[in-house]
Amino acid sequence: MNTTLMQILVDTIVFLEMSGEDVINPDAAVRQMESIAFLLKSLSADERQVFLGFVREQAGEREDPEVREFLRSFPQTLGLE
Repeated sequence: MNTTLMQILVDTIVFLEMSGEDVINPDAAVRQMESIAFLLKSLSADERQVFLGFVREQAGEREDPEVREFLRSFPQTLGLE
């Protein structure tokens, strides 16, 4: 999988989750996260594992503990594992 595209997706997911109401409508953020999860579920098993490995790497590299925890829980929360 393309690392740049995976990075864009992870950054978008973090933005949607971590932004407050003053930045993005919470309902719109939830709808977009659900759409992303739905599309990620259509990846092949191998592609999904590559992406989830990338998410785990990103979790380990983030300085913000809240972002780290979100990225660690993201795969289970969205039913990707």
